Amino acid sequence: MDDNAPGSNSPTELARRLETVAADLRVLETHLPAPLTLEETRRELTATAGACRRVADSRSGTETESDPATLPERRSSEETSRGDR
Repeated sequence: MDDNAPGSNSPTELARRLETVAADLRVLETHLPAPLTLEETRRELTATAGACRRVADSRSGTETESDPATLPERRSSEETSRGDR
């Protein structure tokens, strides 16, 4: 699977990737001198992964065309109406 393919950045996939990075950081951290820990970064990545999982769960595992993350940037209706004047 092409990691850059459209749709490969679903909330579930992003959560999986962030959790993998967080686990890798934990291993890396054991090799660093005490003052150079990555605990805060790992904690933030884990929290972000959790948020991605909650988004995925709230969508019941479905991605739709109305998902703003999958749509090209569009002007708001207010911007469109101003342009039509």
